[in-house]
Amino acid sequence: MFYHVVTIKWTKDVEAKAIADFGGALDLLSQESGVVEVYAHGPSAKVREDSADYGIVAGFRQAADWSKYDKHPAHARPRNLLRDLAADYAVVQFDA
Repeated sequence: MFYHVVTIKWTKDVEAKAIADFGGALDLLSQESGVVEVYAHGPSAKVREDSADYGIVAGFRQAADWSKYDKHPAHARPRNLLRDLAADYAVVQFDA
């Protein structure tokens, strides 16, 4: 399985509605892309002080499927929202 993981720190002034819109855009992307095997996202449980604010985990059969997901037209909306809402984010991909 090929995994794509994103952790996000929001800007200080981000509103709950904007985060909900971002989540809705992610849901749409995962459904429309047709290549996602496992998908979860949501706000941090904040168990640690230094946690990110939001996380995304997507699993694919192979890296080529992630590439289709990455290039899918429905990816534009969450990408644009991320640019507007995130103070910082990190991405990692790996096979497991």
